[in-house]
Amino acid sequence: MNNTNELSVALLMDDLEAAREVSQVFRLVGVIPHLFQSLEEFWKGVMDGTCSLAVVDVKSMNQGNLLFKDHPMVRSGKIAVSFWYTESTQALTYSTFDIPNLGLIRKGVSLKGQIKSALRIFNEQNKLRTENRALKIDSEKFDRQIDQLIERVEHDKQVAAYQEKLLSLEERIDTLKKSVDFNTAIEALADEWDDVGEFATFELSSTGQKLVSPKLGGRKFREIPSLWLGKTCARGIEFFAQNMASQVTLDLMGGDIMALAVRGIYENPDRLVFFKVKNDEFMNMFAWDALERALSGLHLYFEQRDRGESLREDGVISPWDLLGKLDDYLFGVNPAQAARGNGNKEKLALIDLDFSDLVETVRRYKTVRFQWPNFYRDFFAKLKQTKLNNFTVTAMGVSHVGLLVDHEGLDATLKTIQAFSGRFPYWKYFEDVDLVLGQSLKPRVKMVPLSSLGYLNQIDQARLDTGILENAARTNAKPEVDNTIVVPAQSRPWRSAPHQDM
Repeated sequence: MNNTNELSVALLMDDLEAAREVSQVFRLVGVIPHLFQSLEEFWKGVMDGTCSLAVVDVKSMNQGNLLFKDHPMVRSGKIAVSFWYTESTQALTYSTFDIPNLGLIRKGVSLKGQIKSALRIFNEQNKLRTENRALKIDSEKFDRQIDQLIERVEHDKQVAAYQEKLLSLEERIDTLKKSVDFNTAIEALADEWDDVGEFATFELSSTGQKLVSPKLGGRKFREIPSLWLGKTCARGIEFFAQNMASQVTLDLMGGDIMALAVRGIYENPDRLVFFKVKNDEFMNMFAWDALERALSGLHLYFEQRDRGESLREDGVISPWDLLGKLDDYLFGVNPAQAARGNGNKEKLALIDLDFSDLVETVRRYKTVRFQWPNFYRDFFAKLKQTKLNNFTVTAMGVSHVGLLVDHEGLDATLKTIQAFSGRFPYWKYFEDVDLVLGQSLKPRVKMVPLSSLGYLNQIDQARLDTGILENAARTNAKPEVDNTIVVPAQSRPWRSAPHQDM
């Protein structure tokens, strides 16, 4: 039906006199009807939907194969219809019963009244259609608003769920400050994180010329070969090195990889941590930049803690003092000391750390520098960060270090030392880390009798055993294989968390 408020009338009548009478009534309201004398003309003339009302003579409702009721505008209800009949054609009105209409108009009765009644019904219907269209528009608008609201609520729920994940991870990261070091902490975090399938990590070697992937444990750790950088990174991992590490990690791990730059005191990161996530939604929705800041804070915590922790003077005694203390246990204190109240009342135990394997490795690689003081300081400073009770350190040479510990809880102390020494990153203190990255350099941990001669004899026996093993190793030695990968820096094919200012 015509969407405008203007009335457009079509007359389908072959009686020109009757058409003139009907037309005169419509002219009184300013409407000039269009006259069609055959159904065929009407069929073509009103197809465009320009007419809103049709007055149809019941004699003209069919023509050949054409039926008025089959006209598209009639079937769709887009044109209102009123039927004209005379006394002689009254019997044909039965054919109008199946067609919705505004009523019948009979010749011989007041045409003005009949047409006025039809127009009143037409206007009411038109008003209802207009209101219905407005309601439909309002309903569609309301439905869209409801859909947008539902979508917003779902999005907010999703954001809240991921925010909850982030808060949970941040709380876990805070508890990981009790770990031995950053690598141990990140390993524990990844193993407990259900949304992550694998992880890898890189850090600079001591020379700043290599990116090294530490050998960690855990079921999700993925080891990546070391990368020669071709130049020295003196102030963190430079951008070209980040590209290289990310390219290799993406090639080896595949899938959705998120690279996090863990920063310290420099603008460039000190470490790179790669997480392989299990789905795209998590990749896009999770607040990776916040996690990157949290991990950077954890890294700085360990750096500051280890830098500030050192062996106090009361935690280190000379070999001579240690041997004297052992003799006090064996022979008892001399009377003068006992008189001064210096009796030996503590129950102690002695543990020997045999670093012969480490020392022999350093000797074997004559051209590779080993950072002796850094290793000694870091090893025992980090050992103090464990749950180990107070202990006293005595260096009986570079190969043997004695630890005087409380006898109470000795079994737990031994397990703590063995676990710590098994995870310590010895490779980190070699200039060329790949030479030793896969080797077991942990010390042998043994209980020692509380006797000066007993300890010295045990050290001598250990040196003798080490010498025999060294000769056997030289006999069966095989050439070293360097598995280092060197790749050119290229554009980033991975995804990184947004840059953060430190």
